[in-house]
This record gives sequence, structure tokens and C-alpha cells, in this order.
Amino acid sequence: MHLPFEEFVRQLDLLERHCDVVPLMSLCEKGGTASTRPRVVITFDDAYVGAVTWALPELARRRMPSTVFVSPGFLDHKSFWWDHLANPITGVLAPGIRQTALEKLSGKHEDVMKWASENKLTISEVPAFARGSAVVDLYRASELFGVSFAPHTWSHPNLSRISRGELEHEIHAPLAWLNEHFGGRVVPALAHPYGLFGEETELVARDAGIRLTLRVEGGWCESEFSTDLPLPRLNVASGLSTAGFRLRLAGIL
Repeated sequence: MHLPFEEFVRQLDLLERHCDVVPLMSLCEKGGTASTRPRVVITFDDAYVGAVTWALPELARRRMPSTVFVSPGFLDHKSFWWDHLANPITGVLAPGIRQTALEKLSGKHEDVMKWASENKLTISEVPAFARGSAVVDLYRASELFGVSFAPHTWSHPNLSRISRGELEHEIHAPLAWLNEHFGGRVVPALAHPYGLFGEETELVARDAGIRLTLRVEGGWCESEFSTDLPLPRLNVASGLSTAGFRLRLAGIL
């Protein structure tokens, strides 16, 4: 999240050298591949301005497919609570704040921001690149090579802490919105906000036609894996160095 563009380019250079970058939904296809290199899927959560306007054109230039998980409720330059409450220098969110926000306040933006204000926490201004993209920029991105979109819920709550009715809205509404705006560029996948989910979350997702769900972390998948469970990912954090990225590609870190 929010890494310098030059660092992102170096990471893509490493991916080109060592991996095959494939579309997200190709993971649902059975059977082997002629290549002996690891397959990598590139995904972006939250549809940040930086990812949509800088990263996607660079990926398209390299003919690398990618998927953006979108929370429509945060588009058009709205900002997320964790970006407001993270340390403005390090970008790190204090564990105590995260725990309260996710467990007591269900990760709901308005509730978290109200709690932060009442408890006089430092609320930082969020720079333009770290805000949700404009819808018009998503339209431009949809014309690029290999770009697809998928739901990241409507308002990014902790799905394991909300009611069944809220859960159905958070999964069905963004999928309908994306299909209305981007049609054939939408894929039936769901990235769980904060990587948190429950059994009911998976049931509602399948009822909505979702074929793949994803966590935030968890590491590499084996060559044979089940798409019936949320798939792990390698979280490329903002402070990860090029050396650290190499270690992650090697499965060491």
C-alpha cells in the first residue's frame, strides 16, 4: 500500500524475471501448465488513486493482467479510517486502534472515526494518492489491457462482525454496481476486508455467484489447492524493500 512508484517498478521487474503473471480467474481452471515457473496473480484492494492511475497503466504496458477489488462506497476521493489513524510518518496503525476498530466497531468507517474523535486520537489528513479513485478513472482503467474489477464489499466492514442482512448488502450491492458500470470486466471474486470472514460470509458469497474469495495474507498456494476456501495472498506492504520482495518470491519471508 502506498509504496513509491519506483519501488513498484523494481518489483515488477523481478516478477517478469521469475514468474508468470496470470489472470485471477485462471486459478479456477483445472489442469497443469507448460511453464515450470510460479504463477502470480496481481491484485489491488480498495481502488486507491495511486494504484488505479499509476500502477494499472504500468502493468498494461508490460501486458500483465491485474484485478482491482473495489468498495464503491469509498470512490470519488473518499478516504479510509486506517489511513487517517495510521502514524503519518511510518504509515503503521497501532495494534490497539486496529483491534478496537475491527472487533468493537466492526470496521465501520463512520463509527471508527466518531470513536477516534471522541477519544482525541490523532486524525491525519490523507493525501490524494491514498484516497479512493474517481469513477471516471476506473472507466479509463477498464480500457487498459488485462484490467478486471471485483467487489471488496460496499463499505469495507469486518464481515465477521455484521448481521446477515448487512452481509448480504455488502456482497450483493458492489457486485451489482460493478456489473452495471463495467460489465465484461467484472470477475466473480471477493477480497475479504481486513482478511476477516466467517462461515456465513462464504455462504452469502457463493449465493451471490462468487467463485473465488481471498484473504489478505497467508503466503503461497501449493500447486493443487481448493477454491472452496479463501485463498491466501502475499501482502506487499509499503515498507517492504526490494530484498524483502525477493525473499517473498522465494517463499522465505
